[in-house]
Amino acid sequence: MTTGEHRRSRRVTYYAEALLEGLDSRGSEARVSDLSVNGAFIDTRMVLAAGTVTKLTFRIRDREITVTVEVRYAIPEIGMGVRFLNLSPEDGVLIEEVIGAQTEPSPSGSA
Repeated sequence: MTTGEHRRSRRVTYYAEALLEGLDSRGSEARVSDLSVNGAFIDTRMVLAAGTVTKLTFRIRDREITVTVEVRYAIPEIGMGVRFLNLSPEDGVLIEEVIGAQTEPSPSGSA
């Protein structure tokens, strides 16, 4: 699979503390560092195997988002790429707003 095949939506760098269930009995703290409406990259030293389904909780603005995710790939000591499986429409709109705010072109002064 090429990068273009699994990255069909815009991604932005977005940092948010997160909780990823399944790394130990209490859940494990992690950090979202890359975000799209389809998934995210999670910075964490411990990783889960590709194909693992678990829950991810993180905040955008004042909203807590809890979503079931599937691990798509893992890089030991670095983190994991995850795909959102059940993102609510409201949470999807919020993520789209964040992405849009970070990817809007700056005014160029030309008409």
